[in-house]
Amino acid sequence: KTTVPEHPLPAPVLPLPGMNANASKATCMTLLPNQSLPKSLRYNRARHAKRHGVCVRGAVRVSAQLAKQPNPIGVHALTWVGGWSEEECTFAARESASLGYDLVEIPLLEPATVNAAMTKRIFDEFDIGAATSLGLSFDADISSSDAECAARGEALLLEALAASAGMGATHMCGILYSALGKYGAPPSAEGRSNCVAALRRVARRA
Repeated sequence: KTTVPEHPLPAPVLPLPGMNANASKATCMTLLPNQSLPKSLRYNRARHAKRHGVCVRGAVRVSAQLAKQPNPIGVHALTWVGGWSEEECTFAARESASLGYDLVEIPLLEPATVNAAMTKRIFDEFDIGAATSLGLSFDADISSSDAECAARGEALLLEALAASAGMGATHMCGILYSALGKYGAPPSAEGRSNCVAALRRVARRA
């Protein structure tokens, strides 16, 4: 395995993932003091060495401030696949990991169709993290003034939250506060109140 020697500050030069340490400067990236390393380089040297055959030493010596600001790099699952069967999950995890991504964002528009336990098992196998995302619908919208519609939206968020936790996801994001679409008018005071109350309950559950 090739070892990247320690470099003096402020601008260590590191090979890009997959590049040989003896490659020319054109295939390397220079990190300035205010720039951040990918998480795979900064925090998981063993995984980077395993994937790319490069041991990074001293690569994290950019600044103490940057070390406090991890920035995992992820890719959306729909980049690779159109569903989430075991075969599709394996393909997305394997391809994302092979390119050095830290996590895969999994859409949960229909949380019941996603096998959380299977996802966690496969993601653990490929040593890659998970995040999830979804958008509410106009029929299940926590910002609606209709109590039943708002309740359906909250139930969907809780279902997605359970799936996210089951697969070990660190973040659940997206359009969590309203329907994913264009409204003809701003939310009513009652709808806004429903939204705030629902998000507080979901946050407490999280």
